[in-house]
Amino acid sequence: MIERLLDLTKILNKKSIFIFGPRQTGKTTFLKHTYPDAIYINLLNTQLQIELLNEPFRLNQIIQASEGKTLIIIDEIQKVPIILDEVQNIIQQNTTFRFILTGSSTRKIKKAGINLLGGRAKIISFSPFTYPEYTQAKISLNQVLQWGTLPQVILSEDPRSELIDYLSVYLKEEIKAEALARSLAQFSKFLELAATTVSEQIVYDSLCSDVGVSAPTIKEYFQILEDTLIGRRLYPFAKTTKRKAMVSSKFYFFDVGIGNALLKRFSLHEKTSEYGTACEQYLFQEILAFINQNEKMISLFYWRSYEKYEVDFVIELENGSLVLIEVKSSKKINTKHLSGINAFCEEKSVKVDKKIIVCFESTKRVIHKNIIVYPFIDFLKDLWKNKII
Repeated sequence: MIERLLDLTKILNKKSIFIFGPRQTGKTTFLKHTYPDAIYINLLNTQLQIELLNEPFRLNQIIQASEGKTLIIIDEIQKVPIILDEVQNIIQQNTTFRFILTGSSTRKIKKAGINLLGGRAKIISFSPFTYPEYTQAKISLNQVLQWGTLPQVILSEDPRSELIDYLSVYLKEEIKAEALARSLAQFSKFLELAATTVSEQIVYDSLCSDVGVSAPTIKEYFQILEDTLIGRRLYPFAKTTKRKAMVSSKFYFFDVGIGNALLKRFSLHEKTSEYGTACEQYLFQEILAFINQNEKMISLFYWRSYEKYEVDFVIELENGSLVLIEVKSSKKINTKHLSGINAFCEEKSVKVDKKIIVCFESTKRVIHKNIIVYPFIDFLKDLWKNKII
C-alpha cells in the first residue's frame, strides 16, 4: 500500500478537520487505514442520509452509542450539510471530541450558507497521489503524464477504462443527480471544450458560441467545476507596471489524466504540443498539492503581458518575493525559452527570488542571469524537499 504524506496528528491535538478533495482521490482509504478505531459515518448510505436530514440529533445518539470513542469521521459531509450545526453543538458540549469531515464538493455547503464550525476546524485539501507517493510504486513520469495520479486509475491494469468510468460517474452522480446544470448534454460539451483550454487563457465568448449558452452560464459551469473540486482557475499576477498584465484567468483540472481522457488523448507523444500541455498541467497539480499540504501562506498565479510575454507560474512567497517557473517539454533550453522570464524581470516593482525553467535536459545548471534549468524529476524531488518554495 502506498503511504500518504499527510499527517493530521498535530492538527487533531488542537481542533477538528475538514478534508476536501475530488472523488476517488483516496480520502476514505487513507482515513480508514490511519484511524481504524474511529467512529465512521458514511453519508453515501441513502438510508442514513434520510435519517440525518430529518433528525440531525441522531448524530449525537450514534456517537453516544460508541462508548469511549472520541474521533468521529463523517464521509461526504456535503450530502447532509445541515448536520454541521449538530457537530458544532457536540464540540461545544465536549471539547474532547474531534471530527474529521470529508467532502468531494463545497457547492451545497456554500449555497446553504452553513458555517464551517466557526473556526473550530482546519480546512485541508486532499490531492491524488503526489510525486513522493506514486514513486513508491515505481510509477514513471510518462505514466503520470498520460493517466494522471488518481489511485484507482494509476494502480489499475486498465487505466484507460478507469478514467472513462470516472468521468461517467462524475457526470451522472455529481452533475445530473445533484441537478447542478440544467442541461447535461450542454455541460458535457462544455467539459470537453474546457479540456482544450487547459493552460490557456479562458475566452468566454468563444466558449459561449461553441457550447450554445450565455456567458453567465459558461461562468457558472466553471464555478461548478471548482465547487466540485474537478478544476481550478489560475488568476493573473497583476502587480507589474512596465508591462501591463492581461486579466483573463487560466484553467487547470485537478489531475492531468482528466483532460487527456476528455479529449480522448490516450497516446501522448514527446515533441508535441499535447505533451507540453500535459507537462504544464501536471506541474500545476504538484505545486498546488505541495502548497496545500505544507500549509504555506503562498499564492500561485501566472503572468502574461499584452505583448504576449508569459511566465507559466508566479509564486508569491510570504515575504512578498517571487519564484518564477516556466515549463518546457524540450530536451535543450535555448534563448527563446528565456523571453518570458527575462521580460518579467525587467520590472522594478517586484522582487524575484528564483527563476526556474523545468524541462527535460539531463543535468541541472545555471544559465543567463541566474536562471536555473531544472530536469523535471530533479525539480519534483527538490519541491518536496522544500528547496523550491
